[in-house]
Amino acid sequence: MSMQNASEKRDFERLDIDHPVYYRLVEEADLRGCVLENVSASGVLLWTHEEIPLNSLIDITIKSDDPADLPIHIKATVVRQAGVNGLDRFGYGCRIEATENAIALVLN
Repeated sequence: MSMQNASEKRDFERLDIDHPVYYRLVEEADLRGCVLENVSASGVLLWTHEEIPLNSLIDITIKSDDPADLPIHIKATVVRQAGVNGLDRFGYGCRIEATENAIALVLN
């Protein structure tokens, strides 16, 4: 699906999430909290209190409030810093490389 307007051209529609999730750098074991602002078929925008180097490969885990739901896993590459807000939060645009259980985003 192609969504376009006068100010932006996008290949895929974005789904606003604004949900707390977890991420980790692929080479590290520690999970860190962040907020997933939105997701599309090709990328995600997340906000975190830590700086993440560009081109880092990260694993993002989205857990449901329902314990019966499988967590969604997204492997993504950080491709741009989307900004810094006044709360020392860093925004990152990430390109999705692979997903697991991502059909739950569409069905829920």
